Formats: sequence, C-alpha cells, structure tokens
Amino acid sequence: MENSITWREAERLFLREGPFSHINSSHIEDGFIFENDQERSLALLYMALAARDTGTVILAYALMTNHFHFIVKGRRGGEFFESFQQRLALYLSRHGRPGLLDGMTFKETPITNLNQFYTEVAYVLRNPFVVSPSVNLLAYPWSSGYMYFNKLIEHLPLRKPSELSFRERRAIAKNSNGELPEWIRIFEGMVSPICFVDYRLVEVLFRTPREFLNSCFKNVEAQVELALNNDEKPVLTDEELFRHLKKRMDTDYQLSEFKLLSRNQKGEILKYLKFKLGTSNGQIARVLHLSQSEVDSYFPLTAKNPGVL
Repeated sequence: MENSITWREAERLFLREGPFSHINSSHIEDGFIFENDQERSLALLYMALAARDTGTVILAYALMTNHFHFIVKGRRGGEFFESFQQRLALYLSRHGRPGLLDGMTFKETPITNLNQFYTEVAYVLRNPFVVSPSVNLLAYPWSSGYMYFNKLIEHLPLRKPSELSFRERRAIAKNSNGELPEWIRIFEGMVSPICFVDYRLVEVLFRTPREFLNSCFKNVEAQVELALNNDEKPVLTDEELFRHLKKRMDTDYQLSEFKLLSRNQKGEILKYLKFKLGTSNGQIARVLHLSQSEVDSYFPLTAKNPGVL
C-alpha cells in the first residue's frame, strides 16, 4: 500500500488533525495486571468505551503485562486514561484483586511534530519486546502493530453485537446482562480494534510501509532517548544495541571497538549498559563478545538473573 502524499502534505495533515499525545502509565509494583487473554480482551472493550465516552481517538496502543501505552488524538487524553483505568479497576476489584491499580499514574507527553509522532508510535509498538525477545511487534495481538499497512484488515469477518448469542455477548462483556453497544465490532470472540483505532490516519501520516518499518526498526537512538525520558529501560535487539554502543564509543572515546578501550572506559561502558539501559548480563556478553563469567564478575549480584534479551 503506497500513499502519494508528500512529506509537506503529511506535516500539514498532522497539524490539522492534532493535537496528539503519548500516554504511558506507571508500572504496577507487584505481579501482573492480566491473568489470561480473556482479561486482555476485556481491556480492549474498556479502551473502546473510554475512547467513545471522552471523544478520544486511539491511534496506537500496547497492553503490557504491568503497564499501558497509548497514542491518542484529542484534548481529553487524560480523561480517556482515567476512564479506562476506572473500568478495569472495578473489574479487578470484583474478581479478587482490589486496589491493584490504585498506585498507577500516567504521563501525557504532547507530540508536537511529525518526526516525534513517528518516534512515539514506533516506541509504543516496540514495547512488546519487553514480554519476550521472540515477540514479533507486527503480530503481537495486544497492540495495534499488526493493523498498519495490512491488506487483510479490511477483510476480517467482523460481527455486530446483535449478531451474537446472549452467551457470546456475556462472555465478551464479562457481566450478567451481556450488554454491548451496537457500534462495537467482534472478531473471533473479542472486540476488534478496527472499531476504535484510526489506523488509516497513521498510515497516511507515515506515508509508506517503508517509512513505517524504518521508524520501528532503524531509528534506535530516538528510541533509547525516548525510553530514558519516560523513565523506562529501552529494549533493544543485539544488533540494535551493538549499533547504539558503537556510536556511543565513537562519540565518547573516538574508538569503535570495546577491546581497544582502557580499563576505566570499559567499566564506564559496562555500567552504562547495566544500570542506565538495564541490559542483562547475557546480552552484554553476547554484544561485546565477552564470556559470561567476565560480565558476571562486574555484576555478581545479578549474575544468576540474566533476564531476557
């Protein structure tokens, strides 16, 4: 799918359609928000209802195990998140987990230009890497990543609530009366984001699939900066981390290989990887071509918990 819109036209459209913002929640301290996929599916319904109630348009999202990310259009993004959080908190309270979201706060970051829009959308869609290094961000079912430039989206066999049985509606709504608004669309027993995500606007603003994929996979420095600004640890593949680290060594030490650094410089790089970026011992060893024991000797307290990636 190629769009003929020019960069200047995309900039004008961005200014005309805005304002846009990135809403990211804080992480819950203990455990996970969702116990199963049925609860994640329910969160999609709550997103749809909260967006409709507040007149907010969702452009991208990622439902993580212990926090949330949304790219939204409109001036009531904070109200949208609070409405979504309240609905989910009520469900959790009724199912034995009262107070789970009580300490959850959110940060709303205005998106003021098209380049920032690209970076913020890509950051949200990349977040499922946190779940597992094997996750394909363009196929993760609990984010909107699979929707963009996907020709199959327009051909999904969607159903209206009135076309469902009472038992099916009740299973989706997780209540006794099975009430669902008729504008909701259902696909394979769950609310389809096609009824509340304006993926077409995202496609037009990105202009081409190539621009979209470049933003998601190639703009590593912007992703690192954004993660650190959001008080999060950037999640990078080995190749992405290697490119980022090489650039940093070039800038700070005018050297491009770790083995050429002095002992103190090596220590600075390792501490940056471990404590600033949150990189696991295992990934540090792989990227820098060190033995696991060498890395563990620097960080003995974390040696037995290398983590993912």
